[in-house]
Amino acid sequence: MLANGSWKRRCGALTASALVVGFGALVVAAPPAGANTQNVVPVVNCSYKNTTTGMYNIEFGYSNPNSTAVTVAIGSQNAFSSGGLPQNSGQPTTFQPGTHTDVFIVTAQQNIQWVLQGTNVNAPGSTTCSSNPGPGPWYGTAVVIPSISCSFVDTGTGKTNSVFGYTNPFSTTETEAIGSSNEFTGTPSTNAGQPTSFSTGTKASAFVVTHTGGINWFVTNNNVSAPSSTKCSTNPVPIVSGHTGSAVVVTVFAIGGLIAFFMVRRRTWFRQLLHLS
Repeated sequence: MLANGSWKRRCGALTASALVVGFGALVVAAPPAGANTQNVVPVVNCSYKNTTTGMYNIEFGYSNPNSTAVTVAIGSQNAFSSGGLPQNSGQPTTFQPGTHTDVFIVTAQQNIQWVLQGTNVNAPGSTTCSSNPGPGPWYGTAVVIPSISCSFVDTGTGKTNSVFGYTNPFSTTETEAIGSSNEFTGTPSTNAGQPTSFSTGTKASAFVVTHTGGINWFVTNNNVSAPSSTKCSTNPVPIVSGHTGSAVVVTVFAIGGLIAFFMVRRRTWFRQLLHLS
């Protein structure tokens, strides 16, 4: 039979062992953090094709089956991977619980793919938006669609004035420097006064070019040729350019000066004749 002190010591040891074992069981039983987190699923809600530009405005959303927000940084698990778009094309990195539609819009000219936590979705997809959701920001490769409104031929000089415009299908301004992706061929060539900054939307009358014969404007792999088959109702600008314009102005002033000189001399001669008579 154990002494009272020994019994207490034995019970204390058993109790301590039980607590350690129980705590260990609790630690083993607790699941590691994030073990039950499910993947977020990307969704193409709908697409709308602009028949004028051939571009698609595409609505994207997602479904997060978890009860808490999930964060997925831009990278291999959250990226656009085709269509000339960069990995970051406006998609979120924090995904709230539940299903969310029309989260962001991507404007693209061809098929694109969004990869999110192992799930790939391709757009434009088969669902058409009931109305145009509007354009998305400009990401990746610039796209400008050039146009020509009308041309005016001056039969006296043989030169033509052509009115050019463009459409920027994105919601942000695009830039394209003068060069192989923004140039004229013909006369004039390369730089014919075309813009290098293209604001959003359609600008039917952005600038006028005075030219001889046919010319072509190439911008972002698209092109348009002049003169147009549509005739301008009036001459958009005087057919004067460069040194030719300066020569015309000088000639006009010279002729005016000669006329004034002869008028003054004529009056002087007339007075001299009256004095002699």
